[in-house]
Order: sequence, then C-alpha cells, then structure tokens
Amino acid sequence: MFKVEFTVRKKAWLSDPTLRWKAGLDAAGLQFRQRLQRSNYPPQPPLSTYIRTGTLANKANFKVYITGGTSTMFFGSTFYLTYLLNGTENWTGKKAEILQYMEAGFKQGIKDYKE
Repeated sequence: MFKVEFTVRKKAWLSDPTLRWKAGLDAAGLQFRQRLQRSNYPPQPPLSTYIRTGTLANKANFKVYITGGTSTMFFGSTFYLTYLLNGTENWTGKKAEILQYMEAGFKQGIKDYKE
C-alpha cells in the first residue's frame, strides 16, 4: 500500500466542503480504478512468459469514509500492486500517471459537485 496526500486550498465557491471533498475523492477513486484496467496496462516485455489475468484490474477499488468533518479514501488492489508501481521496469512511470489522473479527477469531482 502506498500513501497519497492532496493539499486542498479553500476557494470562495467551496461550500459544504465535506460533501464536495467526498465527491472529489469519489472521482479520484474512479480514476484510480480506470487507470488500472487491462486496457491501460503498460506493454508486456518481449521475452516475458507471464500471462496477464486481469486480477489487478478486477480487484482495483476504493472506499470513501466521512467521519466528522474529515473525508478519507482507502484504495488498493492485489498485494503486488505496490511491487508493480515501485519495482518493475515496464511499469515505470505508472504510479506518477495514476496520481496525475487521481489529482485531476479529484479537482473535477469538486468542481462538478451538485448540492
């Protein structure tokens, strides 16, 4: 598991921050799950004998909890997600890509929030 922190600066239009942030976290979680779908896997190395099963994509998920005024998101997939994102050559840059899409999704979720 790895940890991600977003710094959110309050803008004038940021009413009802807890629900807006939840909408942002939901959108970020959807981006996380989407970026781990099989269609977004990096190319497989030419001499690899590994058969991709799609388990990583199938188990990618997230949960958002609201306690008091705090929104928290837990996200993950299979136990080897951390290894793929931190230790394999052909997945280099995938972690940064996922975080970039999650951040964009978070911002869009906040902007698109409807009361």
